[in-house]
Order: sequence, then C-alpha cells, then structure tokens
Amino acid sequence: MQRWSSLLGAASLLAGCASLQGYEISYPDALAKAGFPSPVIEVAAGSHHAYLLVDTGAGTHTLARWFVDSAGLKSSPSRVKLRDSTGHLLAVDQVEAGLRLAGTDRSLTGIVADFPAEFAEHELAGLLSPQLLAPPGQSVVLDEVARRMRIESFDEALVETGASRIGEARICAEETAVRNRIYLVPVKVGTQTAFMELDSGANRTALRADSKAARSLSGRAAAGNTVGVTGTQLTSEVATTQVAFAGAATSLPVRIVPGDIAVCEADGLLGQDFLQHCVLVLGEDRIAARCAISAR
Repeated sequence: MQRWSSLLGAASLLAGCASLQGYEISYPDALAKAGFPSPVIEVAAGSHHAYLLVDTGAGTHTLARWFVDSAGLKSSPSRVKLRDSTGHLLAVDQVEAGLRLAGTDRSLTGIVADFPAEFAEHELAGLLSPQLLAPPGQSVVLDEVARRMRIESFDEALVETGASRIGEARICAEETAVRNRIYLVPVKVGTQTAFMELDSGANRTALRADSKAARSLSGRAAAGNTVGVTGTQLTSEVATTQVAFAGAATSLPVRIVPGDIAVCEADGLLGQDFLQHCVLVLGEDRIAARCAISAR
C-alpha cells in the first residue's frame, strides 16, 4: 500500500490547544507489517479505542466512517469534496464530538470519509494533521527520531531541535470552507530539484509522472499499484535514485505515478521512507527540518 492520505481541507480537530505540552507517537509492528509504517497516536471515543495516523500530508483531520459509526458519533453532510492520492474526488461529512487523544480530552470538529476496509481491520480511526494542532502563533514539532510530538514557538523549536528553516518552502493553505495547510519543500531527486509535499502518511516517496524530476530518471521498472483512500489503484513505475533533503541524503526506490498525486501542483510526495529520519517544525507560515540518515 503506497498511500492513504493527502486529503486537502478541513476544520480544526482540536479546540483549546494552548494547554498541550506533548504527545507520544508510536510505530506498532503489526501496523507496519500491514503496510502502515507511519507514526500513530492513540484515540478514544467513549469505550472505542483506535489509532490515528499522524499524517503531514493530510490538510485535514479526517475520521474513518467505521470509527464514527461504531462510536456513535453524529455527522452531517458537507459541501467539501476532497481529492485522494490517485486524483479521485470523494464526498465527505462533517463531525463534531469529544475525543480522548493520547489520554487528553479534546473537542473535535473534523470530517468523515470512507476509507478502505483495512482501516477498520487494523483499528485505524483516520488521519491526524499534526500541523493543525497548534494554536495561533505556535508550531508543532514532529520528532520521528525521538517519537514525540509537541507544541511550542517556532524560534524555541529551532534552538531545541537544531532544525534549519527551509527558506524556499511553500505553504499551501487554500481558501476553502474549511481549514487546511500543506507544506511543499525543495528536494533533490537525482540531478533535479523537485517541490514535494511533506507526507508522513505516504509509505514511499513518489513523483508525478509528468514532472521534470520524473522525466529525468532512467532505468524505470514496473512497481505494481498505488492505492488511494477510495481504494482506487493506479499502476506505477519505480526508479532508484538519490534523494536529499534537510541535511540528509540516501538512495530510495522512488515511485513514478500518473495523475495528480499531490496537492497545490506539487511534483510529488516526500514519504515516510525518508521522513522517518527527520525532525519537522511545522509553523503557520514557515517550516524547518533536520534529517540524519546513518550510513549502512
């Protein structure tokens, strides 16, 4: 499974976040073996317990319909339509409810979408957009190395993490009926620089087939299917090449995927295969990162 996210747009999941200090994130072996290597955080609604994928590629906090139904949460139709990683549009509902996120009670305003059956099978309640957790004037530090997520000022986070601001980054916050924010960063892929969406919800780094970076790669081979949240599949290719971002570089099998796989005209997705080595500082109007990959 390549990717279940990149949903754009939504309302804030959490209200009254100023008191937040930090959350533990985890990487359960069972989920990784099932094709979900992304970080997760525990969530509960009443007696119903599950996980949310911590997904920087999700412009919205999105609950899976199975979780909403099983927990008895109330939802209502929304005029918002989202596009998944295969370019497929899907209708969504809105939901307002109280959740317990990593042991802390929070009010929720978010959206509901139909996910593939694997989400219910593995008790995945949906997608958490970490960048939307912070109150105004604050940033979220997603530290995949220390396995922790916390909220603090951007400048404080730079000092504590040693991350460097990505000056050429683009922040995409489209004017829709709901709140959203996506980060596009410059990534060296082979000999080309591509603007890629930061996406911890994507298993693998991927390029749009018609991007300049993808066209420059040689030695492609068939790589099977890429799956979006609707279950739609697209046949992709793969090319192994050097990928560099935020002080780290490594050789990765990059997927070449047809269609509009990322939002805001991005060239592709920088996925969890790279981001698992990174600390990200996700601000309202800026971003910083530090990545380190040990030589094998």
